[in-house]
Amino acid sequence: MTEQPAVIEIQMLGGFSLRYNGERVTVGRNSAPRFMQLLQLIWVKGEEGISRDKLMDSLYEDNGLANQNNSFNNLIYQMRKQMRAAGLPDADYIVKKGGLFVQDPNTPVRVDVQEFRELLKQGDAEIEADRRYPYYRKAALLYAGTLLPGLTKSLWVISESIELKNLYTRCVRWLCEYCRRRDNFSELRSIAASAAVIYPDDDWQAVHMEALTGLGRYRDAYKVYTQASHHYTDDLQLPPSEKLTEAYRVLSEKMNHEAGNVQTLREEIRRDGEKYRLQLNDINGAYYCPYLSFLDVYRILCWNMERMGRPVMLMVCTLTDRDGNVLQNEEKIKRVSDSMRKALHKSLRRGDAFTSYSNLQSLVLLAGAHQEDCHTIAMRIRRELREIAGQNTYFRYTASAAEELMKKIEIEHEIGKRAGSDEMDNVDGGITA
Repeated sequence: MTEQPAVIEIQMLGGFSLRYNGERVTVGRNSAPRFMQLLQLIWVKGEEGISRDKLMDSLYEDNGLANQNNSFNNLIYQMRKQMRAAGLPDADYIVKKGGLFVQDPNTPVRVDVQEFRELLKQGDAEIEADRRYPYYRKAALLYAGTLLPGLTKSLWVISESIELKNLYTRCVRWLCEYCRRRDNFSELRSIAASAAVIYPDDDWQAVHMEALTGLGRYRDAYKVYTQASHHYTDDLQLPPSEKLTEAYRVLSEKMNHEAGNVQTLREEIRRDGEKYRLQLNDINGAYYCPYLSFLDVYRILCWNMERMGRPVMLMVCTLTDRDGNVLQNEEKIKRVSDSMRKALHKSLRRGDAFTSYSNLQSLVLLAGAHQEDCHTIAMRIRRELREIAGQNTYFRYTASAAEELMKKIEIEHEIGKRAGSDEMDNVDGGITA
């Protein structure tokens, strides 16, 4: 009996690796030689194949070549030579079929991208949900991350990566809905947690929270929320998304209706600002709260103050340079934003509340204050900030009736999200304090 050749295992999702006989193999000296990109393109396309012109356009993009035929032939020669040198089978690896280049059918390979697509194809062919589920679940488990993350500047990788991400998103959304209908929160948690690691900016943390809430694991759900909200405010410089906000509200409502002692978790939520090293147990300072809690405080405070006939002002403080331009230096932003939180806590009254809208901006609620009071309050914040962070520290502010300014902030935030902006556009008319 003829011994079957060993299969070459190729991973391209979440990283690139090549294994043969169970051992990892490195081909070539560079991390991404062009002849390896040639093979990667062929492996991504699978049975679909690709023309020589598209191969060359993808590999060289805008770099014109005087003799593309010689270059292509040289790539093929170098690829086969380097594969043999690495201890892999002496094979063609790439063959021409019907005018297109495809992988050599005589060389057994197992490619994660091809398996992922095939599993989805098999799942799509199943009409019954229970029969489709195992194919989709295997596909989601196989998807370890974005395509070839080491080649994210290559246009062909970007294009293929977008297509694969769309397929993965469709798959995971279907799986999540399948689990919801069956109240299978344990499986929902596993699916959403993996998706959140791969694509942390796509709101999968909200689904993760939903699953943990359904399992009664409120503390874990809140931890997911705090990590995700800090990712939004610190890394993306945006407030938490609407889906994350909704997941937090569901968690809060569930806690309110659930029997048992949840006081410890509520106290943990109240102390969330400890990440910013504020002395929140100091009763003389203003109250720092996460953005979502700030929205609740804003609504309740405005309602109570309206009943008593007293105003509520909202102040937006934006870190700037000496000339009043929004601060750009990332290192300084991080340092000064921490100092701003401390300054706000110390310089505001006990009845005031504030939050971090982003690393650049803070929102401050001033109960019972009037427009003419805001300049005095801003000067007090400035003195405290410069005492903590140094004299060359600046910010500008805008202050107005809370309901009026908050509506404008929410509108601009929505416009920024639709436009793909990574920070809120500052409202005009602010001054350098």
